[in-house]
Amino acid sequence: MNRITICTILIFTFFISNSQEFKSNLSLGLPVGEVSNIHSINFNLDFAYLWNINNKLKMGAIAGYSHFVGISSISDSGFLPLGATTRFKASNKSSLALDFGYAIGFSSGKSGGVFFAPKFYYDFNSTFDAFISYKSISVSNYDFSAICLGFEFKL
Repeated sequence: MNRITICTILIFTFFISNSQEFKSNLSLGLPVGEVSNIHSINFNLDFAYLWNINNKLKMGAIAGYSHFVGISSISDSGFLPLGATTRFKASNKSSLALDFGYAIGFSSGKSGGVFFAPKFYYDFNSTFDAFISYKSISVSNYDFSAICLGFEFKL
């Protein structure tokens, strides 16, 4: 067997043997910084697929949609964030997370940019969490940022 076949088998064995989680979250945010002058509110919908690394650490992929609503004559701004997520279980009821990657711009005249979102989760039960986060998308020397409050569901 060649090395590629062995590596492929090991990778699939790792993903199949480790526990996995699929989560969805919905959040509402208030724009902060320079974007707060032209956008009034921010909506976010994200999906995450996580693998347990150990009993305190999870890593995975995240994708979603982030929408900033424009004030009066200012057009809305929409982004498709794609990236990685890391979660650390700080206690039985709380977790810290960091999402990071690239957000593709959907609005006219808006290109994509790097995004990151640190989060603090409170675990209500095994299927429902609440969180607070700061989301930032840097686009051409302009920063789309919001402080968000949301809920996450294990699917």
